[in-house]
Amino acid sequence: MLDTAMRIIVYVLLAVVSALPLYLAVNILGKRTSLLKVFLVNILVAVVFASVQSWFLTWGWILGIIVLLLVYKVMFDIGWIRALLVWVVQMLFIVLFSLALMLLGIFL
Repeated sequence: MLDTAMRIIVYVLLAVVSALPLYLAVNILGKRTSLLKVFLVNILVAVVFASVQSWFLTWGWILGIIVLLLVYKVMFDIGWIRALLVWVVQMLFIVLFSLALMLLGIFL
């Protein structure tokens, strides 16, 4: 039970923390947004990405990334290149955060 609770806490923390680089990247690339909007976009992207992956098993990752970029493009009113840059910055942060957790002995 504690293991499940710890995983939930870590995943929520990861979602909140991953919203911060998304927020910064969008603002650095010239669009103003709120932390609440960024957090809601993260939730929307997670649901849409998981749905696309379950519907299209073979091409799920590729289609999921395209849909993710489309959501970023529409929600933040940015172009495709900026959407890709925003996603790359967010993924780098998540990888670094996950590595830091592993060094602390917390494995996802």
